[in-house]
Amino acid sequence: MTSGTLLRRTAFATAATGAAAALVVGVAPSANAEVWVLNYHADVTSTIKKLNQTVKFPRGSASTSLDLATRKITGGTVTLPAATATMSIAGLPLVKVTQKVEQVGTVTGVLDDANRITVTQRFNIRITRVEALGIPVNLVPSTCITSTPVTAVLKGQLGGFYDPYTLNGTYTIPKFKQCGLNTLLLNLAIPGPGNTLKATFSLKPAF
Repeated sequence: MTSGTLLRRTAFATAATGAAAALVVGVAPSANAEVWVLNYHADVTSTIKKLNQTVKFPRGSASTSLDLATRKITGGTVTLPAATATMSIAGLPLVKVTQKVEQVGTVTGVLDDANRITVTQRFNIRITRVEALGIPVNLVPSTCITSTPVTAVLKGQLGGFYDPYTLNGTYTIPKFKQCGLNTLLLNLAIPGPGNTLKATFSLKPAF
């Protein structure tokens, strides 16, 4: 998702310094000298439009490759811990929902000549737990998942080499399936267009 970002080919005219520094901040050359692998911390939030609810995921990680010749971003992965938020669903004001993002395929994209980044990510949303507060009973089975993968296109602007950068986009949440007796309730409350995704990436130190 993410990354290939800060490496403008022209910036690597300073290759002697850049190559040494890169190894310190989590950027490493692949067997192909034109392709660099970047590793990031990932801080992600999403706002579910129907619920007017922002979900903040615990810090995760991201990795991707940038081809310096083509400026294409390939093979990207984003791994996030499960996130839990208190929501109001169908008139139930105190429902605790835990969800996971499960990547489908890899993140791909491009870094243009103006250092603008565009990436495409596909993922499923799995709801692992729905619990009415005060009642420690899970109201959904482990099979509860979006019926089709989400597709999100994220865009942002790269600044300096070491600077964090942020990508933003909107996406549609498909209907859920295999959620047991609460499938209908979840599908009335959550799916739909206009949901927002914000992801901030910062280079990982090598040590």
